[in-house]
Amino acid sequence: MSWLRDALNALAWAVAAATMGVALALSGLVGGLVPIVLPLAVAPILAYRWHGSSRVAWLVGSWVVVLVASAVVLLLWVFRDFRFRAIQG
Repeated sequence: MSWLRDALNALAWAVAAATMGVALALSGLVGGLVPIVLPLAVAPILAYRWHGSSRVAWLVGSWVVVLVASAVVLLLWVFRDFRFRAIQG
């Protein structure tokens, strides 16, 4: 397989895993970080078993890291001016 095809397959796997994680977290069926982390952790393993290529698995892991870092940076940017203060009653 070509590098571009592998990278796009890996991107599809990473986006699908992130979408599943967000959907499970928003559904309220399971609480905590488990519904977010589990699909992201399992995606490279499933991609390796599906494609039989370690390159695709490493690319899925790389895309997952990029997506998680982007989400963290976005959250930090959104709350950049927000001062965490206790509400005084």
